Amino acid sequence: MIVCSLTRGVDWHTLRSCSLTCRAWLPISRAQLFHSIMIHDSGDLARLSKLLDASPYIGYYIRRFELNLANAPSPPNCCFLETILDHLPNVRLLALSGTFPCADSFVLPQMSTVSKLVLWGIWFDAVDDLPLLLASMPNARELDIGAIGMPDTVSPLGHPSQSRAVCAFNVRKLYVQRCPNVAAYPYLLSSPLHHLRIKLDDETQFKAFNALLSDSNAAETLNTLRLEVWDATLCQDEESPQWCKHLLKQCSALRHVHFSAHQSVLWVATVLSCAPSDLVTISIEGFARQHKDLERLADVLDCNVFHCLERVEMKFLSFSLLAKTISTEDVSPSGLQRVFGELHKRGKLVILRE
Repeated sequence: MIVCSLTRGVDWHTLRSCSLTCRAWLPISRAQLFHSIMIHDSGDLARLSKLLDASPYIGYYIRRFELNLANAPSPPNCCFLETILDHLPNVRLLALSGTFPCADSFVLPQMSTVSKLVLWGIWFDAVDDLPLLLASMPNARELDIGAIGMPDTVSPLGHPSQSRAVCAFNVRKLYVQRCPNVAAYPYLLSSPLHHLRIKLDDETQFKAFNALLSDSNAAETLNTLRLEVWDATLCQDEESPQWCKHLLKQCSALRHVHFSAHQSVLWVATVLSCAPSDLVTISIEGFARQHKDLERLADVLDCNVFHCLERVEMKFLSFSLLAKTISTEDVSPSGLQRVFGELHKRGKLVILRE
């Protein structure tokens, strides 16, 4: 209990002293000391590699491993990294950032104990390095992508079959915060996902996601989708893009959707017009430019079509970088209750304030 309490304040100096107190305290002290390891430079990489090579049992204590290599690893550092990964039989969370070593100079071991993979600000020298990394963790259940980059050499729009070649068989939760290169999308959507949260920065990313989702393995299993679109030019001609109409058509298992529509909600109405009728909850937040945008959305949110609908959450702002004619009153609770009268009457409408 004393040793465990020290980890709450991350008192590593005292933990090291505890490990030298007596034999009974040594295993639990080591378990706390080596639970989480963070590597930020080649010196740390070399030291940890030599430690695990000399004392392999230390690797059994490591549950969380974070690696940040600002530059491409040199051949010796690649050897050090191979040694480290080979000595992590119980790691649960693997977090990578920086430049990932290419497959030509690095042999990636199988890491079947990893349940969560975090990629934050990572660069792959080759597009194929991403699926190789995902395939090396066959039991990963969660994939969190903060930012990812790779050469723009493959267009997923021309190869939709890639989204059927499964890279990570057991990934169920995927969060994509920033992935500007759409060449990664087929690999990310190849898993039988249950929960997907993705942010799209522009129309190119949105179109790639739209083209790939319906033909992917994720479409058949997806239960919850959180889609955020930040493109300020989308719907600037006051018309909703029709190319996204069938985005959710193949998502037969989908029950919960959340849309963040920055600058215009028109595209949300288009997506929902062909969405599965079994949706249970719908959440919409963002900007409405004109009153007719809300009316279009109200026409689509028909309780007779969405017969399983239990809750519709809305949070609208009147401000937009694009030209608009909507008033603050139009997006007020009373204004939304008038427009979405049927939902309000049935007790399904929930209006969230800013």
